[in-house]
Amino acid sequence: MTAHIAAVAAIVSVASAIVAAAVSVWTARETRKTEQVAAYRSVHELYDKMVQLKLDNPDFLVNARDWDASKMRCVYTAQDPGHKVWSRYYTFAELCIGFCNAVLQAHECRLMGDQDYGRQWERLVRLVVTEHFPVVSGFMAEGPYLSQYLRDYIETMESEGYWDWQKQHHALSWAAR
Repeated sequence: MTAHIAAVAAIVSVASAIVAAAVSVWTARETRKTEQVAAYRSVHELYDKMVQLKLDNPDFLVNARDWDASKMRCVYTAQDPGHKVWSRYYTFAELCIGFCNAVLQAHECRLMGDQDYGRQWERLVRLVVTEHFPVVSGFMAEGPYLSQYLRDYIETMESEGYWDWQKQHHALSWAAR
């Protein structure tokens, strides 16, 4: 009888371990799905906000074309009416950088699939960085202000000969004139 009880206890222990493992795997999958949904939601919300702001402020793309390092001083003296436009544009550029970071981080952390990234989101990141390259390149040159995700993306695209940011910005912004 003791052997029978020991066998039943062993079976119950094994069954409990299997159930615990299955629950653990299920929980991990559900957690991962939740993280993916949150990442996509964040990316979509940032993108929607960028589009709405660009729609409400069509001058932002003109500002992107005309940005140079001297405009940074205007950002910090926005009480001057002539400088306010640059402060507003700079804030928009920060939102754009945040969007790019959200996409690149979600992809690198495997919260965004390669297919979605390659077919839609990477192209939008490339467009946004290209549109606002004068601001972004200033951050590249000035130290630790860009995330490593964005810094690596920009450097890799250029070093592999895939994208010349300055040339593409010029072609994009001057085509509008």
